[in-house]
Amino acid sequence: MTTQPLEVQVQESTELECKDIKLSSWNWEYTDTGFLELGSVESMTIGKENSPTGICIYDQTYGFAGYMVWVDKGCRAEFKVCYDTMNSLDNKLQKIISTNNDKLAKLKECTAVRITFAYVMDQEFGTDNIMTIKAGEMVQFDKKLTDVGSSTGNVYDSGRGVFSCSVSGLYTFNVHVLSSSKKNAAFDLFVVKHGKSRTKITSLYARGEHRAAASMSAVVHLDELDKVLVAANVDSTVYRDHREDRELNNLQDDNIFTGMLVQSDACLVQG
Repeated sequence: MTTQPLEVQVQESTELECKDIKLSSWNWEYTDTGFLELGSVESMTIGKENSPTGICIYDQTYGFAGYMVWVDKGCRAEFKVCYDTMNSLDNKLQKIISTNNDKLAKLKECTAVRITFAYVMDQEFGTDNIMTIKAGEMVQFDKKLTDVGSSTGNVYDSGRGVFSCSVSGLYTFNVHVLSSSKKNAAFDLFVVKHGKSRTKITSLYARGEHRAAASMSAVVHLDELDKVLVAANVDSTVYRDHREDRELNNLQDDNIFTGMLVQSDACLVQG
């Protein structure tokens, strides 16, 4: 296969650009040349035939496809080839770069959103460091360790015991409790979607001869204004470490509720 050099002459055009080229099929061999850097070929017409008249027949001995023009079986001629510059390699690369830059900018913007909270049970414990929560009651984790994500207040309402979703996306929640000796501690994690009734997501149960720890975790998708809460399944008694150095030794998380936005819906990049 041989490829003849291009003899280029830019023609006037409106939407397309055109070039005059010479293509020759010597010894009846197939010859082609590409327009990848210029654009996709839209038309190819004979200007002057250099081979015996009648040899160059469109789609038989010459033609084009995509970014390629070709001749075969002895066809030799000067052709006018018109191509779409918007489909040139450079434009395609620029489009890819622009699209990727847009996706990256969107990703940076959406990952800048942080929603996370961590609260522990603290105020309602008696002198024996035991607290009982009646069956069906919502649990109020009243002491804030961290709460990030709201410009107007906390994302978790410790007075009501409710997390309110302000950004639609995928969330993870974790609850850890410590039951009192020989007492039950059973809790459910609920989601309230679109203001409807509660839906139980997961549960935990703890009971031990002395004390017992139990945890529950869930990954759920929430829409804006959905709510998440913890409620007692049965009358539950929880215990809090009573040592004076408990905070110094990071023991304040005997009974803790945490949540975090894993990925907002805005981070879902299509394509």
